[in-house]
Amino acid sequence: MKVFRNPYWNGEISQIASVLWAVSNIIKRENFVEMYKSSIQGAANKDISDDVLEMASQMGEQTENAADEIVISQMVVLLVTYLELMIQEYFEVLFAKHPLRMYEYLFVSKHGVDIQGKVDLKEIAKAESKDEIIDNLSEGAAINATSGKFKTILSRLEKSSKLTLMEIEKENLLNLVNYRNKIVHEAFRDENDQGYFMSGYIAVVNFLSTLIEWCEINELPHGSSV
Repeated sequence: MKVFRNPYWNGEISQIASVLWAVSNIIKRENFVEMYKSSIQGAANKDISDDVLEMASQMGEQTENAADEIVISQMVVLLVTYLELMIQEYFEVLFAKHPLRMYEYLFVSKHGVDIQGKVDLKEIAKAESKDEIIDNLSEGAAINATSGKFKTILSRLEKSSKLTLMEIEKENLLNLVNYRNKIVHEAFRDENDQGYFMSGYIAVVNFLSTLIEWCEINELPHGSSV
């Protein structure tokens, strides 16, 4: 039986914030300025000029800022990865419970044309029961439903669930995904990374609560997987 594992996703999302907090505090405890000064003095084996010491100070400050930004950026990437996997799992559970809703996401290709709602005979032959067939099909349908632009994926989520997300909720999630895309494709970093992460984190936590409500409305199994 497919189960939406909301306690699992809640734990994974919370852990991202905990790890970020821990690593950020470690970075702040490190004295990068003194580290650079000591390194330069050790290499020169003599007193160094004030200009060089000032350069070491600037390098230390830049290193601390860069380290903090890089860590936050990677946490944003991880947060969106969990968001995407969470949505895919929800689709699997939804389609397993309501098989007809995956009709438009099931297709086989014939002469280069995708035929909607068709099932490969191999999927039927290798399964031992109807439930296993549906579970297997739901996985493939969920992959198809979560392909493409994130805005389209949210629209499919609403249509398949027969429910609607609040516009502000969609906007917050789209902002987070767009920010992740800039990090991944443009190596983008910003001094306000911490703010972007926190707003995205809150958006994902709220979205998980929405999915739990939708599970209840659509009578989907959710909770801890057995």
